[in-house]
Formats: sequence, C-alpha cells, structure tokens
Amino acid sequence: MRSQILRSAVRARRAAPVAVAVSAALAIGLLTPPAAATPTASVVSAPAATAATVTERPDYVTAQMAAQELGSRVEVVDERSESRRVWANPDGTFTAEVFAGPNWVQDESGEWREIDTTLRRDTAGDVVPRAAAVDVTLAGDAAATPTGDAVNEVAQVAIPKSSLDELADAQVDPAVQVPATTDAGTSAATVAIGTEGALPAPTLAGNEATYADVAPDQDLRIRVLPTGVQTFVDIKARPTDLAPEGLQVALPLSAKGLTIAETAD
Repeated sequence: MRSQILRSAVRARRAAPVAVAVSAALAIGLLTPPAAATPTASVVSAPAATAATVTERPDYVTAQMAAQELGSRVEVVDERSESRRVWANPDGTFTAEVFAGPNWVQDESGEWREIDTTLRRDTAGDVVPRAAAVDVTLAGDAAATPTGDAVNEVAQVAIPKSSLDELADAQVDPAVQVPATTDAGTSAATVAIGTEGALPAPTLAGNEATYADVAPDQDLRIRVLPTGVQTFVDIKARPTDLAPEGLQVALPLSAKGLTIAETAD
C-alpha cells in the first residue's frame, strides 16, 4: 500500500506541469479572434440574496439565537464596559474579552466608541482628544508670560468618578479624605500641568500637542493617553553654560480636590 501511495504522489507531481502548460495554451488561444462569429443567447441571472450581517444583540438570549442562526459569533452589547466585551458563539458558549485598560468609551448618547486620542480643537478653542476614558483638556490659544507666581495651564486631567470610588473603597488612612463627586456623577478632582513661560498655540500631530519655545531652546510636548497625559521637554540645543546641578526644567503641578505630596522616591 505504501508503494502505491508514493507512486500516486509521484504521478501527481509529474502531471502538474502538464496542467499548467495546458492552461497557458488556453489563455493564449482566447486572445485569438474566432474565424466566424456564432450567435449565442445570453442569460442574465439575478444576484443571490445575502443574509444580513449581525454583529451584536442587546442581551444573552438574543445574541445566542443570532449566533446559532448565522454560524458566527455575536456580541452581547449590554455586557460591554470600558475594558470588557462578551461574545455569544454558535456552539452555545460565550467568550469574554477582558483588557488591562479601557478600550471603549460611551459618548453622550450612550453609544460605545473605540478610544481615539487623536487631538482636535473644540468649539471653545481648547484642544481635546476625540474619545478618551478621562476628560483631558489642553491649552489651544497663545498666552503671554504670566506675572508673579501665576502660571499658564497647559493640560488638565479630570479624575473620573470610578477612580474616586475605588480610592474610597480602598481607603485605609482616615486622615486622608477622598474628594466627593457631584450629584451628576462627574468628577470633583482635577490635576493640571503648567508652565512659567509664555505659551504659544500648539502644533497638533496625532495624539501629541507641541508648544514651541516655552523656554530658550525648549519645546513642551504633551502626549494624550486613554487615561491621562505624558509630558516631554524637547531640548533643541546643548546648553552652553550648564549649572553644576544640571538643567532645570519647571513644570508646576496643581490639583483641585486632591493634595499633592512628594513620596520617598
């Protein structure tokens, strides 16, 4: 039996080039016009109807019924959260996709949207992400150098109610007070980053806003993330007169509803 199988395989491999050669000959022949045209009747067939694609249903029961009928998985929309999705499978099981951080956010109408931190200017002139898990606002207009102890605020991040609730649930030190939330469920705490120099209008690129020359040969760059911001200072030229303690960069930090404290490290 083994020798027969091997011989069949060898014959199959030898036959393959012949099939290719025949196909090539047919393709070339189709390019040659026929000697005489023969009238033929053309038949037009109606396109086959395609079943509507269903990707989501509101609850477990309807999602499972749709998955079994269509033979493809269907999302249970009522179970979606910022970091979790549940799918009904055709075989009657369910699959949960859980992420370490938020992947979706609900808009004002209650619809779920994928997080998109691409920056845009809103109607007030501020710079905001298209869709993020926290409220982030960046300065959009130029501002002169502040006087006295004042600073120009560059970025503000609102602490979401869910994070404040987690802090309250995990509170172990009664001396530390967690800020309350409003009746509307919005945050009562914010953290802001400022600059002591003049603030130009930013240049936007993706999820980054660059404020050029906030200090001599220094650009301030703010990168917006799904749950906050990262701050970078781009040094554009090597300092000619560097102090012994190194280059000092001042980015004042302020908070509302929270107390800022320096840790041991």
